[in-house]
This record gives sequence, C-alpha cells and structure tokens, in this order.
Amino acid sequence: MGYNTMFEQPEIYDTFYSDKEYEAETEMMVDRIESTPGGAQRVLVVGCGTGKHLPGLRKKGYDIVGVDKSEEMLETARELHPDVTFKNESLPGLNVEGPFDAILLPFSVVHFIPHDDLVPGIEELDELLDPNGVIILDILENREEVEFQLTVRRTQDADYCFLTKVIPESETVDKYKHIVLTDKGEERGTASFDVFDAEILHHPWLSEGFEELGYDVDRRHGYGTDGWLDDILDVLVCTKY
Repeated sequence: MGYNTMFEQPEIYDTFYSDKEYEAETEMMVDRIESTPGGAQRVLVVGCGTGKHLPGLRKKGYDIVGVDKSEEMLETARELHPDVTFKNESLPGLNVEGPFDAILLPFSVVHFIPHDDLVPGIEELDELLDPNGVIILDILENREEVEFQLTVRRTQDADYCFLTKVIPESETVDKYKHIVLTDKGEERGTASFDVFDAEILHHPWLSEGFEELGYDVDRRHGYGTDGWLDDILDVLVCTKY
C-alpha cells in the first residue's frame, strides 16, 4: 500500500481524469487569450501536470513555459512535449522570466497553494504578466461532504477502481481521499491498492485579491464543456484594466 498523493503517480492521475474535457477547456482559454489587446506570444502554465492542456496551446504557436511542483508529472510532460520549457517550481518563487501575455492555473491549482503563500504568489503573477495580459484560473465550488464514490476506468494495460471521498474539515479546508484498486502488476491479475490524500484549500477572497491589484474579474460557471467537472468549477478570467 502506498501513502502519498496522486501527483506522484501521473499514470493513475491521468487515468482517473481521462474523461476530463481538456481540449474544450483549452479552447475557452485560447478564446479569452486571443481577445486581449495584441493577442499572445508567451504563455505560462502554472501547475501544468503532464501537459494535458498544452496541445491546444501549441497549435496556436505560443512560446510555452510549464511549471509544476511534481517532478514525476513533469517527467511525463517532457516526454510528450519535448519542445516546451518545463521547470520544477511552485508559487511563490517560480524562477521564470517574464513578461507573459497569459498565465494559466488550470484545474484547481490555486487550491494547493498555502494561504500564507497565496498573496505573494498572486503578486508574483502580476509582476510576470504583460500589462495587456490575462490570468485564467479555475476554482472548486462544491463544499459538501461526499461519501465514497465509485469510478471505474479500463485501459489497455490495466483496470482501475477508484473510491473517492471528500471531507470538509473547516471553513476553508477539505480533505480528498482516493483509494485505488488495480490489477496492474508484474503479472496481470495481481491485485494492488494505493491510498492517496490531498488537502484542498479554499480562498474565498481570491477575486477581491485580484481586484485590489487592478484586475477586472469575470467569473463564470465552468468552461462550458458540459462535462461533469463543469458542475463543480468556477472560472476566473482576470484582465488588467
């Protein structure tokens, strides 16, 4: 039994979210990026993971820098996107050179930033952004306790059974627990399981933080993909005015 986070197991992470509408989400991001004055040339993706949002960005010819605090995720991203610059960093202290025309924090990345790091993190993003640029991020809006839910995924190499539970611990902290059963092993049919925990931090003053820095914040429900994750995500499009 392993006890860590799914970010250390990119194959399991990508399998669990294999039905996430990455392409449609990226189309929405690109549409908002292209609507900014001057469009975009350089894009920073904070929390890029294995790079599932990158194909749509690469099609536009952007110069992309991807950062993630999980080296395991970045190993997969580098294999899939050898022409993209990747850095093993996290906010605050990304160690990248601006300016960027767009900064993206996809799929709840902001919820993994500790409260004490969030204000300096936002200020750092502001410094890295071009004056005509845009910051796009999404946040989880479901704060209800969820009993164990069953999700089954079948791949060419293995079958996976996910049991997922959400436990609100305070006004701003939720615990996510994933129990993963799989028959992947040295011999097919060998059963194994892992337990993964994640702590989700909610920042109710996030919009106000961007507004205080002079951003116009357009908050919308989901990416418009009609996927199941759209029901629990709000998207913030932050444009300097």
